[in-house]
Amino acid sequence: MYLKANKQAEKSLGGGWRFFQQKSKLQKASYYEEVKSWAKAGAAYIKHAHCRKSKTTTSTDGDYEAALHYVDAAQCYKKEAIACLEQAATSFCEMGLNGSAALRYQEIAEMYESLLDFEKAEEFFGKAAELFTEPMSRDRSKRRAAGCANDY
Repeated sequence: MYLKANKQAEKSLGGGWRFFQQKSKLQKASYYEEVKSWAKAGAAYIKHAHCRKSKTTTSTDGDYEAALHYVDAAQCYKKEAIACLEQAATSFCEMGLNGSAALRYQEIAEMYESLLDFEKAEEFFGKAAELFTEPMSRDRSKRRAAGCANDY
């Protein structure tokens, strides 16, 4: 499975990968995170994880490092997903589809919760609560926002 992910990582990085040939794969991933290029950062972490796994076949240290880099990649892809969902929510709002926008904001808030960014989670639960028209959904989002406020 990670071979397929590695191929996708190579394809995703394209020509930008050659620009960094002299740097380590981990430095590349960090750079892409700094510039908020989440898909490229995720792809670089996958590539680094693959290299760690293939270089240290007898050591559990390499496997552990590889696993951590797969987690890093997943976090980057979550951030990429958040950006896409936020665009979708904005489009739904512009079309007057507030219920659909509220669901996307709630999904974003839950992703921020999983990233332990409770301030952002509270913000997006609040946005969802503002847009929900059903009292039960609105109250649930308000309670979740209040819970996030207590966590940070």
